[in-house]
Amino acid sequence: GPDSNYNINVVSGGGGGLATWDSGQLLNMTLYGGNLVATGNNASDGSVRSTIAFGGSALCYAEDTLTVAGASGDSSSGISSSTSNLGTAPNSTVQIAAVYQGSGGIWVNGSSPGSITAISAGNVVGKAVNMSTKHYWTRNGIGNWNGSGAADPSTDTGGFDISGLSGSIYWWSSANGAGSGNTSW
Repeated sequence: GPDSNYNINVVSGGGGGLATWDSGQLLNMTLYGGNLVATGNNASDGSVRSTIAFGGSALCYAEDTLTVAGASGDSSSGISSSTSNLGTAPNSTVQIAAVYQGSGGIWVNGSSPGSITAISAGNVVGKAVNMSTKHYWTRNGIGNWNGSGAADPSTDTGGFDISGLSGSIYWWSSANGAGSGNTSW
C-alpha cells in the first residue's frame, strides 16, 4: 500500500458541492478511498487536481491531512490553474500556489512570499481562496494563515495575490517521486 497519505477532507468549490481528486487530472499519482486519498507512485514528481473548479466570487476552503510524511519533504498542497504542468513543483513553475510539506515554504506563481510551520504526519493543511479578490491563504492546523497573525481569509486580510493564475482554479496536491518515500494527500 501507499507509504503516506493525504486525504482531501471537507472541501467546497465555487461550483458548489464537495470535491474529490480527479482521476482524469493526475500524473504519477494513485487515488484511493473513493478518490479522497492521492498517493505518489514513486515514478517521478506528480500531482492531482480536484474535480471542482472555483468560479465567480466564491470564497472556498479545503483541508488536506498528511497521515504519513514522505522522506523528501518536497510534496505540497494548494491550488493550481487548469494550465499548470502536473509534473512540476511549485517553486519551479507558475500557475500554482502551494505550501511545501517539509519546509512550510509557500510558493505562488513561481516565487516565495512567505512560510508557515513545516507539515508533519497528522497535520491538517487548511487552504482558502477568495476568487473575487484573487487571494490565497494556507496554514498548518490552527496556526496563523500565511504565517502572519494579521492574515485572515474571513476578512480578506493578508492573502497572497493569485491574479497571475489563469484559467480555471482547482484544489491541488503533489508528491515528490524521487524514490525517497512519497507523500500522499
